[in-house]
Amino acid sequence: MISYQINPEMLIRYWVLLIIVPLAVGFFILATIACLTILNHLRHSRRERNAAKQAYREDHDALGQRLPPTARGFCTQCETLTKKAFFLPDGTHLCEECYDQKFPPRLS
Repeated sequence: MISYQINPEMLIRYWVLLIIVPLAVGFFILATIACLTILNHLRHSRRERNAAKQAYREDHDALGQRLPPTARGFCTQCETLTKKAFFLPDGTHLCEECYDQKFPPRLS
């Protein structure tokens, strides 16, 4: 009959290989996934904030007053076709230059 002796040093090596290393690799993978998720969240929130600022700048003048709706159209004052015409409530359409002349920004 063959008798094997168990070496305690070998048991410690197997314990490290079979338990500690997979736990360390799993922890590293989870930490990497958490970091990537946090970075994606921060990037997405920054993009949303920049898009909201851009939309606000397009819809408001320098003083924060809301601008009338815009679209491509024909300016009734200077009679030119523009990419951005302001559609006023009274039915007139003004290009940016004519709108700035008719409604200059005022500090109240």
